[in-house]
Amino acid sequence: MMERALGRHAAPFQSAQPAPRLPWPIYTALGVLGALLPALGYFWALALWPLVLAFAWYERRSWGGVAALIAGALAFGSLSVVQARPDPLTPWHGAVVTLRGEWDGQFLTLHDPPARVVLSPRPAERRGEVSVRGRLLPPRERTVPGGFDQAAWLRSQGGLVALAPSAVLVGAEVRGAGEASGVKSRTQGWFERGWAGLSPEAEALLIGLELGDRSGLNELESQDGGSVRDDFTRAGLAHLLALSGQHVTLLVGALSLLLLRLPLPPATRFLLPAAFLVFYLAGLVQVSPSVTRAVLMGMVVAVALAFGRGRPEPLGLLALIATVTLLAFPLWVLTPGFQLSFLAVAGLALVPGVMARLPQDWTRPGWRQYLTGGVAVTLLAQAATLPLVAGSFGVIPLAGLPANLLAAPLMTLLVPLGFLAGLLGPLGTVLTWPLEALAQVLLNLAHWFGRWPVLPWGAVGPGATPLLP
Repeated sequence: MMERALGRHAAPFQSAQPAPRLPWPIYTALGVLGALLPALGYFWALALWPLVLAFAWYERRSWGGVAALIAGALAFGSLSVVQARPDPLTPWHGAVVTLRGEWDGQFLTLHDPPARVVLSPRPAERRGEVSVRGRLLPPRERTVPGGFDQAAWLRSQGGLVALAPSAVLVGAEVRGAGEASGVKSRTQGWFERGWAGLSPEAEALLIGLELGDRSGLNELESQDGGSVRDDFTRAGLAHLLALSGQHVTLLVGALSLLLLRLPLPPATRFLLPAAFLVFYLAGLVQVSPSVTRAVLMGMVVAVALAFGRGRPEPLGLLALIATVTLLAFPLWVLTPGFQLSFLAVAGLALVPGVMARLPQDWTRPGWRQYLTGGVAVTLLAQAATLPLVAGSFGVIPLAGLPANLLAAPLMTLLVPLGFLAGLLGPLGTVLTWPLEALAQVLLNLAHWFGRWPVLPWGAVGPGATPLLP
C-alpha cells in the first residue's frame, strides 16, 4: 500500500520540467550589441548590460555575464581596429589620377596602395583588370534627413579582413582592360558567360540573384521611368535581390536532392553541402550581411546534422551567427541589410508555432499547406521588419503578400536553373530560353505590383517603432 501511494504521488514530481533557459549565444550577442552601439553614439544600448545581468541572476548563470563582457570587449577591439585604419588615398583627394586594379562589378580594388574605390559612372566592362582615369573625391555624407549617406555605407563595407571603399573616382573613363586575376573575379566571370545570351534586363537580374551584384538593376530603367530595382522595392520584393536564406536554401536543397540519389554515407550528404557553402561565400558571391548570415547558419546546421547533433535551436543559432559576423564586420550593426536579415529570421522562427496552432484543414499537404505557409512566412517576416522597411525605404508596400506568393514558385525554378547555367559557363547558353522566360515573368510581376499604392513613410524614430506593427 505504501509503495502504491508513493508511486501515485511521485509521478507529478518526476514529470516536472526545469524552466527553459536562454541559449548561451544570446548572452554574447547582447554583449556585442552593448559594446558596439554605445561606441557608435547609440547610448540607449547601455541598457542592454542591466538586462544581461538580470538574465544571469535569474538563471543563476554568472558565466553568462562574463561571456557577454568578453564578447563585448572583443567587439569593441574589432571596431577600434576598423575605425583606426588609415586611408592611403586621402593625399590624392581632389586630384585627377589614373588607377589600375581589379574591377569586381561593384568596386575597384587597388594593390598599391591597398585600397578600394567606387567608380562613377559604373564601367560597362566585365570583371577583370582595368585602368581608369578620373577625379578622386571623398564619398558624400548625408545632406538631408533620411537621405542616403554614401560615406557611412562605404565605411560599413569594411571589416577586420576587408578594406572599406574610401573614395569615389568621378568621371571614371576606362583606359584599358584585361583578364581577371583574382579567383573570385574569374569565377564570377565564368558564371556571367553562362548568362551572356540573355536580354540586358534578364542578365542583370540573374547577376543580382546569383552573385549579389545589384548595380546593374539600379541603372536599368523601368517602363515607368524609374529603375527596375525601384519596382521590386515598391512591390515588396526587394528582399529577392538580396542574397539570403531563400537563395541558399534553394541551392542547397537542389544539391541535397541530387546527393540523395547517390550511394553516399549519410554524413557525406551533409558535409558536401557545407563544403559547397564555403565555396559559395568565399569564391563566388559578393559578401553581404544577409548572405553571410544564411551561409554560416546553413553550414552550422549541416555540420550538426552530419555529426548526429540534430538541428540547433533557431534563436540560439541566430545569436551565435550575429556574434561572429559583428566581430568580423562591426560596422554592419548599423546597416539595414544586417538588421533586416536577422529580424526577418527571428520572425520566421515563429512560423512552426503558428502553423501548429492552425486548424488541421488549413495545413493539409498540398495547395492549402503552400498557401497557409506562404501567408504565415510573409506576414511574420514583414511584421518583424516593418519599422525598418518603413524607415530605410520610406514606403510600406501594400502588395507584398500577393506579390511574394506569386514570386515564390518563380524563384524556386529561376535560382537553381540560373546557377546551373552559370556553372556550365559558355555551355549554359543552352538554358537561355527558359531563363529568359522566367526572368521576364518575374520582372513583369515586380513592375505590375510596383504600380500598386504604397504607404509613404518618413524616418522612423524609436517612439514610432512600436506603433507600426
